[in-house]
Amino acid sequence: TQVYFAVTLGELGVFFSLTPSAFIGGSFGQEGGHTPYEPARFGAAIVTGPNTRNFADAYAALLEHGAAVRVEGGPELGTLLAQLLQGDAAEKMGQAGQAFMDAGDDGVAQHAKLLTLLLQTTTR
Repeated sequence: TQVYFAVTLGELGVFFSLTPSAFIGGSFGQEGGHTPYEPARFGAAIVTGPNTRNFADAYAALLEHGAAVRVEGGPELGTLLAQLLQGDAAEKMGQAGQAFMDAGDDGVAQHAKLLTLLLQTTTR
């Protein structure tokens, strides 16, 4: 199967880990786009439409890191997805997404450490 539509909560990680590329919905209409973090974590190349206001900072960073690409409409989406099925572009984008997520993991740990110190200071 070349195209599979999935919207099942909690099961998307399986699909993202099995596919070389994923179009993240909600980005052609007024919804504002859905989260790119899960496909990035599982190594799928991320394709999105123009409306990503719900995760604007995340998409900007992923686009900058070469982990995502933005398309303006259906015809461009079809062409791009067909291109990503050939060669190693999707694999490279997926690796860039995983590297982006791995780099962010340290940030989460640092924030947790700072919050712990803050809580310890304010409870004394």
